[in-house]
Amino acid sequence: HEIARLDNRFEKELEPVSAIYALAPDGSVKVMNKGYDTRKKVWKNIEGRAVFADERQTGRGALKVSFFGPFYASYNVIALDKAGYSWALVCGRDKSYFWILSKTPDMDPALLQELVAKAASFGFDTAKLRYVRTRI
Repeated sequence: HEIARLDNRFEKELEPVSAIYALAPDGSVKVMNKGYDTRKKVWKNIEGRAVFADERQTGRGALKVSFFGPFYASYNVIALDKAGYSWALVCGRDKSYFWILSKTPDMDPALLQELVAKAASFGFDTAKLRYVRTRI
């Protein structure tokens, strides 16, 4: 579940937003994103595929994801709850793409504050974060 993000053109007007990741037989990751378009009042879905950016460094969390054929974008897991995988901080190739993701639609406010501070320490403009509704 998306808890907060730096707004971007491909998620404009979408909230709540969630993603499901599943390992594909070829070793890639199937990505299924779903978001509610608050303007059009409809759910939007898109399927994509993610692979490690460098097959020799699969422990780094550096992936590339494609929703449109051969065109890939950077998808970097920069911080992760390694104990229970309950949250992740993810960014794109630069500081203009950033998400706080949670395994559940609710996040403890103290944890969220801690993750926002962590994002700021990485150089993200947290004043521009959009806190996304997790329910309609």
